[in-house]
Amino acid sequence: MTYKPKYSNTHKTLDNISKILLGKHIIENSKAIPKWELKLTKEAIINSAYSSTKIEGNNLTLEQVTGLFEQRQIIASKKDTREVKNYLEALAKIPCYASNKNRIQISKLMCKYTRRFKIRILFSFWFGYISKY
Repeated sequence: MTYKPKYSNTHKTLDNISKILLGKHIIENSKAIPKWELKLTKEAIINSAYSSTKIEGNNLTLEQVTGLFEQRQIIASKKDTREVKNYLEALAKIPCYASNKNRIQISKLMCKYTRRFKIRILFSFWFGYISKY
């Protein structure tokens, strides 16, 4: 039994797909201005660190994460600061571990402090106490 989707290809759909593919081709084959590339890379790293740790409950602001990336002192909890620093360190090491044989090391690096944190949360739930992070 074959799947038959409930849509049809129109000229407009095919025209839009060809425009998207053309745009993709232009973007992939264009060279970024080095100054812009550095700025965009920096912003991507900072935004990745901010959003990924924020989703896990980190309380740092985007400005504080930017400060940590730029190696400035910030006023924040030790746990939140450590989490973002570890994330930034892991992102910086990814190119070193990019080969297939080293993929497991990326996972270990990303989980370095996450496991400890989760274990402490479980113990605090089971035994009714919260330890320092």
